[in-house]
Amino acid sequence: MSSHSLMTRLLACLTLFSIVIATTQQPAHTPDNKTGSRPFWAIAHRVLDRAGVKAAMHHGANAIETDARAWKGQGWWADHDGLIWSSGDKMKDLLTAVADARLAGKPIGWVWFDLKDPDECGADEAVCNIETLRMMARSILQPVGVRSLWGFSGPDAKGRAFNVIRDGLNEYEAIGIDGLGKGLVGEGGISVDQAERIFEQGRHVDLSQRVWTKGYALPGLKMGSCNSSEVDAHSMGICPQVLRGIQSKAFGKVFAWTVSHGNRAEATSLMNAGVDGLIYGFVMSDYADDAESRAAFKILADWVHDKTNHRYFATVNDRPW
Repeated sequence: MSSHSLMTRLLACLTLFSIVIATTQQPAHTPDNKTGSRPFWAIAHRVLDRAGVKAAMHHGANAIETDARAWKGQGWWADHDGLIWSSGDKMKDLLTAVADARLAGKPIGWVWFDLKDPDECGADEAVCNIETLRMMARSILQPVGVRSLWGFSGPDAKGRAFNVIRDGLNEYEAIGIDGLGKGLVGEGGISVDQAERIFEQGRHVDLSQRVWTKGYALPGLKMGSCNSSEVDAHSMGICPQVLRGIQSKAFGKVFAWTVSHGNRAEATSLMNAGVDGLIYGFVMSDYADDAESRAAFKILADWVHDKTNHRYFATVNDRPW
């Protein structure tokens, strides 16, 4: 073989090697190099049954939020209020519907588990403890590529379930702290700075898997200023805290909630502020196929379509963490 041929082949191999290295090192969620655009998640609110999953997928959601509650002796249910008549489907049935939707080609990327009283069952109560819910998500969702966000609020962000989830995260999971606290009055509200400190305790959590969330059922009542130059460092308003969460660079993702059909102004302000996604849907009701839930989604869709150079609806190829 001539020295010229040998050199040509060597250069070709080096070029191929460089391409492989560049490809494998680039995170899946890196903005598109040509447009600089970032993925955005439209998160369907309070999806508690299989009909809600179907409706959310039909409307265009690429993630869902569900309220996960343990009932002693019965296991985990999709249940917001914890009342005899308030539960939706068994969590296993709900997650199976999500997995089926993904297999059918729907773009659902992850499930946000809004954990209600996650310490209701202890380590020795295998029917209903947090380990059982985690195993359920891992066995049903992860094989089809659907990820999990474990969401904690108020005192629960310092409980046993929080420690179990934090200490056992795998690559398909993230852990979130919500700023409101528990209930509509926001018992035990947690600021951005406090959330940072909580994440620094115990086992290390990769930055990409740390999530900050903030919102309110009626966001207009607690918005605060979205002008970054006017942000009050001590304000617990939604937008000031969201901005601080984004600017701190202490979290892999920042999400806000809840956008209903009448919250175009609030949604626009939060999206312009740079949130990675918004929960949308009814304020106080389970997700369903309705003109109001469709209108809430349209608020997000209109904004994304107007910002095509900067944002796009996340696909299954976009890893949130």
